[in-house]
Amino acid sequence: MPDNLLGTSLDTVLLKFKTFVQELVSPIFTFQMKPFAWYKKADLIDLMLKIALMNCYAEGLSNALRKQKSKRKSTPTSETLLNYLKTQNLNDTLETAKAQIAKCATLLVKKGLVLTNVAIAFDWHDVRFYGKHNKEGVVGTKPERGTSYAYCYLTVSIITPGKRLVLAVVPLQSRDELWQIVLPLLDQVLQDVKAISYVAFDNGFQDSNLLQALIDRNIPFIIPLRDTVKLRRRWRWRRYQKRFNYCTKGVWVDVVEAVDSVGLQYFLGTNLPGRPKRILKFYKKRWGIETSYRMIGQFFAKTTSGDYMVRVWYFVLAVLLYNVWILLNAKVKNHVIVVRLKLACFWSLPVVPCKLSDSFG
Repeated sequence: MPDNLLGTSLDTVLLKFKTFVQELVSPIFTFQMKPFAWYKKADLIDLMLKIALMNCYAEGLSNALRKQKSKRKSTPTSETLLNYLKTQNLNDTLETAKAQIAKCATLLVKKGLVLTNVAIAFDWHDVRFYGKHNKEGVVGTKPERGTSYAYCYLTVSIITPGKRLVLAVVPLQSRDELWQIVLPLLDQVLQDVKAISYVAFDNGFQDSNLLQALIDRNIPFIIPLRDTVKLRRRWRWRRYQKRFNYCTKGVWVDVVEAVDSVGLQYFLGTNLPGRPKRILKFYKKRWGIETSYRMIGQFFAKTTSGDYMVRVWYFVLAVLLYNVWILLNAKVKNHVIVVRLKLACFWSLPVVPCKLSDSFG
């Protein structure tokens, strides 16, 4: 972090961070404290935020803090924290997260970044699971890092640089009939985004129902089609045209064939006008979502818990903290480095009531 963000400027950044956390993140702690509880709710929130920021396990950090005399009385045990998290209702948590994400979009607009003509991308993210796979929420996925099971989350993200908020997150218990989830999410996103320049998918979303719905609604989209014998036969027959139509499971869609700088060939289904290279350039921006996932991982607490509520809640928390980081970096000259923010916040993260308007003063 540049020197001019040290001292008072760093204190200002931390104050804004704590303000955003109070207004945007704390509401997802929906559990009710037990009568005559030894700890305050703020103590549980403070511990959980530190666990997320330091990417560690609840037990390890709780035990370390409780060994300090100054922290012993205010630091809950990991069992206390996780037991409270397990009492939360999954649907209520997701509805609260939905409302808080909408607030993130509103605040981005207040900071001068109008969400008009932005590109968005749908993708799913696998959090690898090691253990007995008959747990709730665990789905099969391609083998990687020693396991073929994972918890899966569908996200909708803005891929326009400088505005890369996550606009929605939904836990998936199956990847079948994804179009039934995608279309309602599109309607939800359109409440926060004034206009979409295009929607990007990967080929895992190729589905005739989804394609037909996007065409009928006149929603601009780009989706790579599976490289099949049927598609190649159609391409060879119409190869002298820059764009050709193709029927996939009864739905006719326009296809452009493009080759990138390293020689990879793409068949992109789209209703966007333009040359193949232009369409491919737009699609390549979708890889920005992979950067977003890496940054979400910077706020993702570790756990071995098999409780589905805990697993989903950890991911939702990481998404909201990532959105807070995006808001901190919106329209600033000096980028807020995550590692510096982590180290500074670790020592000064008590959740204090603040008015959100203070962060724009």
